[in-house]
Amino acid sequence: MKKFIKYITVSLFAIITINISNAQNTNTLYFMDNIAERNNINPAFIPNCNFYLDFIFLPNLYMNFGNNNFIFNDFIYNQNGTSTLFLSSQQGIDQFYNNLAPSTETKFDLGLNILSFGFKVKKHYFTFDMGINAEAYAYIPRDIFKLALYGAQDPHNVNTFDFSTLGIDASLYSKIGLGYMYQINKKWQIGVKAKFLMGYANISTQIDELNLGISRQAWTLETDGAVRASLPLEFNTNENGGIDISSIALQNTNELISLLYKPAGIGGAIDLGFTYQPIKNLTFSASITDLGIIYWRRNSLSGSMKGSHEITELIDYTVGDSLNTDQITDIFTQLGEDIIGTVKTYGAEDPYTTMLHANFYTGVEYGILKNKISFGAVNRLTFNNNRIKDEVTLALNLRPLNWLKATVDYSFINGRWGNLGLGLNLRAGIFNMYLLADYIPLNFARLNLGEMENGQDLKIHIPNRTQCFNFQIGWTWNIGNFKTNTKEEKKSE
Repeated sequence: MKKFIKYITVSLFAIITINISNAQNTNTLYFMDNIAERNNINPAFIPNCNFYLDFIFLPNLYMNFGNNNFIFNDFIYNQNGTSTLFLSSQQGIDQFYNNLAPSTETKFDLGLNILSFGFKVKKHYFTFDMGINAEAYAYIPRDIFKLALYGAQDPHNVNTFDFSTLGIDASLYSKIGLGYMYQINKKWQIGVKAKFLMGYANISTQIDELNLGISRQAWTLETDGAVRASLPLEFNTNENGGIDISSIALQNTNELISLLYKPAGIGGAIDLGFTYQPIKNLTFSASITDLGIIYWRRNSLSGSMKGSHEITELIDYTVGDSLNTDQITDIFTQLGEDIIGTVKTYGAEDPYTTMLHANFYTGVEYGILKNKISFGAVNRLTFNNNRIKDEVTLALNLRPLNWLKATVDYSFINGRWGNLGLGLNLRAGIFNMYLLADYIPLNFARLNLGEMENGQDLKIHIPNRTQCFNFQIGWTWNIGNFKTNTKEEKKSE
C-alpha cells in the first residue's frame, strides 16, 4: 500500500511539476461581454457599464497548471480491471518512454488582482489595474527519463545522456496599469494600456550543453551554459568557485519586506488592441498584451556552467541494474546538487533584462437572434523566449438574459486536441459574479489504491486524460449598464 502510494506521488509530481506560465486569463473570458476584466485580453473591449470596481475582498483570481506531455493514463492505467503502474512491466516502461516528447514543459501560473476600476466619459473609457503575477516554466529533457527508466545499460563503455534542454524560467512581479479606450464610431474601437512593473524574484537559464557520461569508473558532467537570477537568497561558494548548495538560505525578514518598496527590478509593458464591426453582430478583434521588459538590478547575479566536472560522490548504482523509486530519488537529488555546484557566479549586483511572455490574440464573433446566441473563435499565440505556443478556441456564447450569460468552448493546443471549457456569468443588481475554466476534465478513471486496514479497497476517481487545468473566478461591482442586447432587456432592467 505505502509503496503504491509512493508511485502515485512520483507520477503526480511528473504531471504537475510546478513552474510558476503565460497569459493570466482564460480564453473563455474573451467572449464574456458582461465581465469588465476582459479588457486585460484586449484593451479595446469597452466594459458595458459606466463604472466598475474590483478589489481584494473578492478579487479576480486566475490559476493554471499542467504540462505538454503527460496524462494520468500514461502513468497508471487499467489492465484487466486492475490499476497498473507503468513501471510494473518492461512493456509499460517502453511504451511510456517512446511516447515522450524531446522536452517536457511543465507550468504553473497565478494571477491575483488586488484593485481595479474603470469609468466612462462620453466615448472614452479609463481603467486602473493593480495586481500580482507569478510566471514560470520548467523544461525536462527526454534523456532524464531515459536515465531514470533504463539506467546506464552499456557496462563496458561510457553511457552519454543529453540534458541540454533542461531549464527554468520563473518570475514574481506586480503591476500597475492605466488603460484608455475610445469608440471612434459604430464600427471601430481602439484601446491601449500602459503598465508599470515591479519585480521581486526571477531566475532563467540558457544551456547550450549539458551532457552526463556514466561509466563504472566515474560520472562526468560536460557543461556550457549560463544562469541569471535575482533572488532574495544568501549563499557561499565552494573551493571550485561554484555555489555551495548547503549554504543557500533566505535573506532576513527586513530584507524581504523591503522588496515591497524597493523592488529587485522595475520595468514596463504595453497592451494594444482594436475591434472592428463591419456589419451588425459581426465583430473582428486583435490585440497584443504584455509586450514589455523588467530590468533586474537588486539581488542580481549571473553565473556560468562551463567545463568538465566529475561527480566525486558516486551514487550506489551498478551499470545495467534496474532502478527503483528510492534509487531514482537518490540519483536526481545528487545530480541536481552537482549541477548547481558547477555554477560559478560572476559576482553580486550584475544587472540584466528579461522580457515578459507576450500574447497575440485574434478573434471573430458572429451573433444571431438579436445576439442572444453567438459563435466565436479566438487564436492565442504566446511567445516564451524561443518557444511559441499556439492555441485555438471555438466558442458558443449564450445570452438568454442580461443577468445570465454562459460560454461553452473547446480548445486545440499546438494542433492537438484539448478540453471542453465553460464560463458562467451571473449578475444580481450591481454585483457581477463569474467562474471560468478552459480545460474541464471529461474522462475519469477509478483508481484502486489497495486494501485499507478495515479490509475494504480504497478507490478514488481521477481525471485520466487531462494535461492542463485552469480556472478564473471573480466578483465586481458594475454600476450604470449602458449597453444591452435587446429592447426587451432594457425594459427588464
